Amino acid sequence: MSDAVPIRVVAGVFEGDEPGELLAYRRTPGTRHGGLWEFPGGKVEAGESDREALARELDEELGVKVKIGKRLWAGQSVTVPPLRIIFYEVKLAEGEVELRDHDAVKSVPAEPKALPWAPIDGAFVRWLERKRAIDGMMR
Repeated sequence: MSDAVPIRVVAGVFEGDEPGELLAYRRTPGTRHGGLWEFPGGKVEAGESDREALARELDEELGVKVKIGKRLWAGQSVTVPPLRIIFYEVKLAEGEVELRDHDAVKSVPAEPKALPWAPIDGAFVRWLERKRAIDGMMR
């Protein structure tokens, strides 16, 4: 694996239409991970906090203002350069979603087989599915 410092990336996870569902966004064909599903977000710029970057990215990608909730999960890609991505709960605060970097959005169950996910987003969904299974057993 590379000794490169990971690029810090943030992603927002919106609740879906039904309990247990999430909103997934499909990358526009011809872009990196085009045709795959993800949670929107992007790179944290110098001087920005994760939350500032996520608010900016969701405004740029979707044209909305959001309330950012708790940190859900963090993972790292094996790409070069590596990406360190942190997923946060988000709720729509203002505006209507405009798909600028995506060509579709849908409410889906949080399970790996629901869609063809971008790699790190798929890792998050697999983690969330395991977490929900464990939480369900603990009740």
